[in-house]
Amino acid sequence: MNANQFQAALAGIIGQNGTLTQALDNMFGQNNHFTQAVAGINVPAAPARELSLVKVDPFRGKEDEDLHEWIELFNRAAVANNWPANRKVPIAAGFLKDTALDWYTANMNNIGQWHQAGQANNFDDLFITRFSLETKQNQWYYELMTIRQTAGEKVEDYSHRFKRLLRKVNTNNLVPDQLQVRMFLYGLNPLLTPLVSSNNPNNLQAAIDRALVVETAHNYVPTQQITITVPATIMKLFRLITIDYNRHGLKPIVITPADF
Repeated sequence: MNANQFQAALAGIIGQNGTLTQALDNMFGQNNHFTQAVAGINVPAAPARELSLVKVDPFRGKEDEDLHEWIELFNRAAVANNWPANRKVPIAAGFLKDTALDWYTANMNNIGQWHQAGQANNFDDLFITRFSLETKQNQWYYELMTIRQTAGEKVEDYSHRFKRLLRKVNTNNLVPDQLQVRMFLYGLNPLLTPLVSSNNPNNLQAAIDRALVVETAHNYVPTQQITITVPATIMKLFRLITIDYNRHGLKPIVITPADF
């Protein structure tokens, strides 16, 4: 085989229309089956890495512990730490101690998920039912009925305290909207209550929004009285000028000592 014959043979294999070139193009070209198959593969996104940025204190089930605050803290930690919904129950179980852990161990087969609307086997609902002692419920309800906006306390801060107590008492949404409004107004600053009540708010948030507006208007002072202390020498000079004006029959000046 001479050089020309060898070059022709190579062109037939790897040239533009060569056998190997066409085979590779059929396998890896733009419209080939292999490329289309690879393009059709959906690679699942890697799950977010679980973190521990926000710490959660253990819950033991003692009477002096606030389970509502513990659940709120856990929910905030779950968001900050990228805890997925299907991992919240086993993660929460890791923070339970003593009586709380005994309850979970005995009821873990009856727990379906952390929380899903309309389900009777939610961890948080069963947890609250078990550890909301009647004595604690009575205490929270009494605090809600007697809560008052303190002197110097802003409506925003009072509203925050009120809503926190309401959440503890109203776990089953048994307190109607109008009763919530009446309890809120009863503890509100008496100077603000009539102006909020006259707006007839139909729910708690409407009452809070109105109270914030009224508070802003009530605290606005367009003018402020200023007391000026005039030195005795200036007052003596003023009196001498006034006497001299009267002695010569001139019209008295407009400013009087009372203006000071």
